[in-house]
Amino acid sequence: MSEYHALLSPSGAAKWIACPNSLAAEDGQPDTGDAGARDLGTDKHELLALCLEFKQKAITYTGHVLKCGHTVNAAIAADVQVVVDGVDERVVAYQLSGATVCVELEQAVPISQITGEVGATGTADVVLIVTWPDGRGEICVIDAKFGYREVDPEMNPQLMMYALGAIEKFSQHTFQTASLMIAQPAISETFSEWQTTVEIGRAHV
Repeated sequence: MSEYHALLSPSGAAKWIACPNSLAAEDGQPDTGDAGARDLGTDKHELLALCLEFKQKAITYTGHVLKCGHTVNAAIAADVQVVVDGVDERVVAYQLSGATVCVELEQAVPISQITGEVGATGTADVVLIVTWPDGRGEICVIDAKFGYREVDPEMNPQLMMYALGAIEKFSQHTFQTASLMIAQPAISETFSEWQTTVEIGRAHV
């Protein structure tokens, strides 16, 4: 499957769902966003993936230069460690409930079934595939936000698209419920969460 940054991307879903003409209006316009903040966020996401993949504390990467040029320091490590700890705690909580958990990182999930854009994907930071012995399944999507504007996971179009894309990608599993979580260290060390059924998620995207 061809993968690229979708025109109808999950990260911009709140805008293009609310205003379908917004993409046409922005076509050819200069990007006025804060490039520095975006690059720092990109580098924190890279560090997050490293920590989770290799099961390391963020501080152990002190001095490591990330792909957008930031060097890991105490402040960057502290932000990322909040997310690492939250993911680990969630996995343990599922396991203590008797579930098996598969952790998938930086997953390119298909979204063309939602947007109609052929080959389109979105990238989910963390996807947990959760299965209980009685056959119940849950998809848990954790999205890290390193900005200062609080993001609500309830009915969040971006997270619902990630969840539905993950359900499509991992269709060998059966999921009844979805847990959508936002990790936002600048706001709180506790993840915000919205749980729903797969049917409700499908009905609202």
